[in-house]
Amino acid sequence: MKNRGFLVMMMVLLMAITPFTAEAYTSTMSPEMMQSLKQFIADNYVDDITVEELTGDTPEEIFEHLDEHSQYFDPETFGLFMERLTGEYVGIGAYIDEVDGGFILDPMEDSPSWRAGIKSGDEIISIDGENVEGMDFEELVGKIRGDVGTKITLGIKRDGHEGVMKITFERDYITYKVVFSEIIDDIGYLTILEFNQHTYDDTVKALKEFQKNGIDKIIIDLRNNPGGSLDQVVAIARLLVKKGPILHVNQQDTTVTYMSSLSKPFFNNIVVLVNEYSASASEVLAAAIQDSKSGIIVGQNTYGKGSVQTIYYLPDGDGMKITEARYLSPNKRVIDGIGVKPDYKVIERLQLDFAFAYLGKIDNNKEVK
Repeated sequence: MKNRGFLVMMMVLLMAITPFTAEAYTSTMSPEMMQSLKQFIADNYVDDITVEELTGDTPEEIFEHLDEHSQYFDPETFGLFMERLTGEYVGIGAYIDEVDGGFILDPMEDSPSWRAGIKSGDEIISIDGENVEGMDFEELVGKIRGDVGTKITLGIKRDGHEGVMKITFERDYITYKVVFSEIIDDIGYLTILEFNQHTYDDTVKALKEFQKNGIDKIIIDLRNNPGGSLDQVVAIARLLVKKGPILHVNQQDTTVTYMSSLSKPFFNNIVVLVNEYSASASEVLAAAIQDSKSGIIVGQNTYGKGSVQTIYYLPDGDGMKITEARYLSPNKRVIDGIGVKPDYKVIERLQLDFAFAYLGKIDNNKEVK
């Protein structure tokens, strides 16, 4: 049995490729705590590693001996990381874009900013009377965030309106929307941006709406999906994948197989769209649908992240995620470093770094047939 007694408050399986970084932060631990941390890592890390190999005077230095997906977090960075995983934060509910040195708002539907009358394109001029000129993005967001029920007043500049408008909001819990759906002719189109703690519930709502409208053909768009919660993607796979294994998770001394009991699929035709930025949990779903022949995969070879991290909360507010397992597809294909190969490969028509300057000039005097 693995030792999991080291300062663990909650454990969540996670897969994601997006790194979170902190500015010039170094954690301090007593020698006894450092030794406990080293022993805990040696007991739980996916690969064999000894306490003696985990050299370093700080947790950050110790984690440099592990893979790129294992990370030690300071309290602030850990809070942001968990926000992303849970899909919730406290704020006014608006997307903010930095454009030409200004901060432009786009309200989320049924959020405090939406209800207060914010319109897409409104520019933030001040926060509680403080001019935002010279602020960086992180500082501005930090001032807008706060505790539930507290108030904030923004100075807003709006096209067609003279002067600066003052709008007061009451901060509230905001949920990141990562599932979008629509019906195109007789096809249900489902986009999943990532797998946070609300993805399953929102996916169920979308699939029920498809069924209500007699839809039995669906497209699941997982392009640019970096992953997220393993529990969430397994729950979604059980709605789509035929009876049998969904994936196999290999830890140091055990293998856990997640199963689907779906004897009769709800949808007869499933197409999954992927690209090179589809990773982790999105690769789990794509591989499960492909191996079980529940649907076909279209696009480009996926990212190839086949490792699983476990998250640990620490009493002082720090946190860490440690790679404790690797997973295989239902047919026991290796995903890590390889990815999922689509059934039908689609090559981008225009690369992002295409050099337009090298295009020849079009002669306007000639007839183009």
